[in-house]
Amino acid sequence: MVSMVDLVETLYKGKKPCDYPAIENGKLSESLEYHKNYYFPASVGQHVDYHCVDGYSTPSGYHWVRIVCSGRGWFPEPKCLKICNARQPENGYFSQSWKKAYKEGERAKYVCNTDYQTEHEGGEVTCTKNGWSSPPRCIRQSECACILLRFLAKTSKSIITSPTLIRHHRLVNLSLKCKLWDGSHGPFVFSSEILL
Repeated sequence: MVSMVDLVETLYKGKKPCDYPAIENGKLSESLEYHKNYYFPASVGQHVDYHCVDGYSTPSGYHWVRIVCSGRGWFPEPKCLKICNARQPENGYFSQSWKKAYKEGERAKYVCNTDYQTEHEGGEVTCTKNGWSSPPRCIRQSECACILLRFLAKTSKSIITSPTLIRHHRLVNLSLKCKLWDGSHGPFVFSSEILL
């Protein structure tokens, strides 16, 4: 029994359905690039190899990848994905410390040292075509207090109970018991010392 793919490829045999594969952030071999007017459009069954420029990776992670002209175009579809380097955030580290880079679309978890907190909920960032969704960052607990106060000032769904403010020269000891009703954080208690 003949499959539909075999039938389509038989019908296209000798025809040239595959144009030059313009690969964003990728290249064909030098000879194919130089003679592209001769080699393209390509016939069904013809293959070419491509690689990605620095800072990008093929989906498989191999440096050179072979693609084949089929009745439906190039297979597999040639792509180059952005690479995000896993540089350790200051005062923290990536959970998978052995992994040196992430590809576009991959998520990475990071953890912060004692007295620091992840800036992103759950300590997770995503590698996008423009780099990290936002850089992984560990912030001091006192910075957390400033962020918390800004958040509380902007929302009417927050309740501050028993705030205590003790000023001594330039040091302020701020103790807050806060309940956040934003659906994701739940109630918690926060205490910190902030330098003004």
